[in-house]
Amino acid sequence: MGAGAVAGFFALSGYLIAGSRERHSLLSFLWSRALRILPGYWGALLVTGCLFAPLVAMLGHREIDFTSSLGYIWHNAALIQRQIGIGGTLAGSPTPYVSVWNSSLWTLPYEFGSYVALGVLFAWPRMRRVSAALAVVAACALLLFLIRLGVVMIDSNIPSLAGHFAAGAAMHAARRDLPNDGRLATFAAMVVAWALWHGPLALGALAPLHLSYLVLWLGARLPGGLATKHDLSYGIYIYAFPLQQVMVTLGVSGAVSPLWFAALSLIVTAPAALASWMLVERPALRLRPAVFGQLEGHMNARSATAP
Repeated sequence: MGAGAVAGFFALSGYLIAGSRERHSLLSFLWSRALRILPGYWGALLVTGCLFAPLVAMLGHREIDFTSSLGYIWHNAALIQRQIGIGGTLAGSPTPYVSVWNSSLWTLPYEFGSYVALGVLFAWPRMRRVSAALAVVAACALLLFLIRLGVVMIDSNIPSLAGHFAAGAAMHAARRDLPNDGRLATFAAMVVAWALWHGPLALGALAPLHLSYLVLWLGARLPGGLATKHDLSYGIYIYAFPLQQVMVTLGVSGAVSPLWFAALSLIVTAPAALASWMLVERPALRLRPAVFGQLEGHMNARSATAP
């Protein structure tokens, strides 16, 4: 389920990011993507290191190591997780992640790398065709088969996640020709379920287009509600895991079933995600036109006065 969720996230991201790239120049696009990812991410590092970890240390009657907290923020600031723990704050936790404060963050370097690759790929009009994105999907699928056979030895997350991202981008390029058909969605769901049964490599090699169509079909059918005004998706993604670690420390996981723990996690995480959106993410996004509006105005003025 976790592999399917991450793959679906990359497929939906590829669809949305392809649309963003078509509306912006390369530099404006990369600046917008950095503003969307980094400020919220830095905020999550700060809150985890300076609030969640000291709280857990205090609850466990352990000494608070602020040096390790600051190191957690500094060492991970560039998206790559170089420090996964904060002192011994999670020692004794009844989970496999006894030293990991935020396991979800491992996907963000792949996500941002996909942004850069798509930004460069779409720098030329001829590369905006559906065939370009489908070629990337096919190349990633081939790489996954070669990895499975032991012919190629690389990180399988690269072709797997890139393939799902490219599939979403292909769906965006072909969006005017895609039918909104429940029968196709049902068939896609069956293929995705079969691939998931055989593991993440099978999902990435055989079903990225099916998963992309299924996610988009569900997005078109399900009600939007709060998401139309406040984008909580990123905040939920970056805050759920550390908040779950706090809940485990408090003994919540031992007192309720996994299903109830998941439901309570969402209830606890949603306010943190809303705060992240209102206080960090949305204000950061307002900086994009402030910077590039002035730059483009200056360039237009120079063009107007040029001989």
